[in-house]
Amino acid sequence: MLNYQPSALALDNHMKATLNNSVLIALGMHRSGTSALTGVLQCVGVHLGERLYAPQPGVNDKGFYEHGPVADINDRILYTLGSAWDDILPLDPAWFEDERLHPLAQRLRRVLQRDFSKVPLWGLKDPRMCRLMAYWLPLLSSLSVQPYFMLVVRHPMEVVGSLAKRDRFSAEKSLLLWLEHNLEAERLTRGYPRLVVTFDDLLRNPLILLKRTQANLGLEFPIPLPKARDRIQTFVTPALRRQQARELPETFPLGDVVNTVFETFLQAAASEGGEPSQSVLDSARDRLEQHRAAYPALLVEQLRLIGRQRGYAQALVDRIFASWSWPLGKPWRFLERFSGGDI
Repeated sequence: MLNYQPSALALDNHMKATLNNSVLIALGMHRSGTSALTGVLQCVGVHLGERLYAPQPGVNDKGFYEHGPVADINDRILYTLGSAWDDILPLDPAWFEDERLHPLAQRLRRVLQRDFSKVPLWGLKDPRMCRLMAYWLPLLSSLSVQPYFMLVVRHPMEVVGSLAKRDRFSAEKSLLLWLEHNLEAERLTRGYPRLVVTFDDLLRNPLILLKRTQANLGLEFPIPLPKARDRIQTFVTPALRRQQARELPETFPLGDVVNTVFETFLQAAASEGGEPSQSVLDSARDRLEQHRAAYPALLVEQLRLIGRQRGYAQALVDRIFASWSWPLGKPWRFLERFSGGDI
């Protein structure tokens, strides 16, 4: 288990209240089915809060199942660091100790205490958390919250197709993001109760997936599976899949790494309580880091500059809308989510 000290969050002494409950967190790359999985978890009574982002036709027809204030703060963390959800550069190794993030930790505590203090089991989903668990884990510990994780994996080329359609990303960029999110989600949750699941398993038989979740994580959903069966079967339909897997581009230099990582997760998902091979995934991360280390210095400089400018612009927008009403801020967030949401 990776150890991140709560002191890095600079928590105020007067914020001593705890939740003393459990959270089930769906982690996965954008467009990997985390929204669909979280929607199914809501069917069995996992509390997601009342402030969820609304569905967007053609993007996420059934909803993002994403807690709005939490997602906003996660975005703010990345922008503060000069990064964003689609940044192909790694975060600084000690980014979670950045003093500029301390006020955001306090905001998160208030949000979680307000929205999740009265339920035994609640859920969170935001693909940004794949990269941010070094920040989240000590926060949850300080609130006496026990985290459980479901690592959601989808065929990389289906993710590529989805991002190409919505964001016009190249296959190379999407595959780099796929590697980063999946490798970080696995690395940062080692030692915690977790289960690897696939988007295919969710669509094929969500009831079996939920039974495995309860058995492997030692959880009991608030709504029994037989009682939730009809609602789950209505929710999970073939329409949730809009992309089909295809071959990786031959020009992508880390194609063998992507295939190895995907197969490693598939093997873990197929075995009862299986864990992915940490040595294989660590080697894959080394290859990814070697690849990024070869980026031209001028390219890295320019990407960092763009990241900082993007962060400054977002901070300005946040301050403007913070001085207005929430309804006035909604249209901006809608546009932002339209260009950076996830399924």
